[in-house]
Amino acid sequence: FTGPQQIFKAAWSPDSKWLTYTKQGRSHMRAVYVYSLETGESHQVTDGMSDAISPVFDRGGKYLYLLSSTDSGPEMDSAMTSFSRAVTSSVYLVVLRKDLPSPLAPESDEEKEAIAEAKAESEEGVVRHVKSFISNGTGRYFGEVTADRDDSALSYDHLVKNTLLHGSPETVIRKIEEFRAIGTTSIMLHYPPYYGPERIAAMLRLFAKEVLPHVQALEAPRLAAE
Repeated sequence: FTGPQQIFKAAWSPDSKWLTYTKQGRSHMRAVYVYSLETGESHQVTDGMSDAISPVFDRGGKYLYLLSSTDSGPEMDSAMTSFSRAVTSSVYLVVLRKDLPSPLAPESDEEKEAIAEAKAESEEGVVRHVKSFISNGTGRYFGEVTADRDDSALSYDHLVKNTLLHGSPETVIRKIEEFRAIGTTSIMLHYPPYYGPERIAAMLRLFAKEVLPHVQALEAPRLAAE
């Protein structure tokens, strides 16, 4: 039961337009493929140099998750009468489109500096505004935060990690992709009143120029601006 004709572990994309599966090569290593029902073409995703198995699409259809072993190979068993395989697999993520950022890419030094600058400039005001926003009966927008209702849930670091889009355009784009990966379907743009009209207008222009075109190209969530 070996050879390139062997196909294993097929899985559908969320829109049912693609199928992913693994196929065994001549080396007995399995590679991951995606098949388009529209074009009838298959594309090999992994290089065949590792033993890749169990591919599945994420809920947005933009990434593949799979298991792969880079140390799979024959070895003698303890009785020295046959060969067995020692397999250690790790989880990998494959980005399926060239225009998509990797959710696992390390932050650049410029992005880290922008995040630190945003925190230093806005931490106190953002936390104060969120607490005021929730106390006025609009906390339903902050699901996880209002469920906890403790100081740690309303800290700046927790809010930026789990709820808010705050920072440089690159950080905002990356966070939108992270939120989409866990099923977020819409976001709300809301700028604190203490920013003032000139600063809010400048930030909206920056969002429209740097973030919105990229997000719309990725079939972005519905956006509502306040």
